[in-house]
Amino acid sequence: MKPAIFRMSSTRPGFFRVAAMGLALFSLQLVWPAPSALAQRSPEKVFGGQVLLSDKRFPTADKSVARFISRVKVNQKKSIWEDPATQEWSVHMLAFFKQGMPDLKYTVHVFDITERTRRLVSSMDQYAGDRGLMSLSTSLVLARKDLGANRKIMITITSGGKTLATGRINLLGKVIRKDGVVDFSDAATQQASQ
Repeated sequence: MKPAIFRMSSTRPGFFRVAAMGLALFSLQLVWPAPSALAQRSPEKVFGGQVLLSDKRFPTADKSVARFISRVKVNQKKSIWEDPATQEWSVHMLAFFKQGMPDLKYTVHVFDITERTRRLVSSMDQYAGDRGLMSLSTSLVLARKDLGANRKIMITITSGGKTLATGRINLLGKVIRKDGVVDFSDAATQQASQ
């Protein structure tokens, strides 16, 4: 018995080419998301209603939507350390809204939620360039003298009487501890009198 040899049929010379192209298109549909899936992955859909917080500036654009979303996620922080020289926290915010901003005026509220109650620390009115904005980027500086170190902070953005976005962050800093011990030794008093 002779071994079987695979041969293309001469009656349908383009059959395998068409079948290969059909298989390629089918596999491309499985890998490449549909336009509705791409719309669902917009930053407003992914981060809607959130204030993202960081100690570094957030990106404002990128080559693709997926890359922008991943860079924003990497940049987002849950805790920020204070600058020991100035005893301040520089907080960069990127807020995404589920609905467009209803008014030009928006308010940024800063609450201390360390003791499980909301204590208003600061409230700032700002003005946007247009109504209907779906995102907003800004920054603020929080001082230790107003908050203290190692506090949990909640930041909300409201406009037109509605809360549009909320975010939380821990503000970390070195706590200055005093032990209550006073040194009245001879060396200490002589240095003070000179």
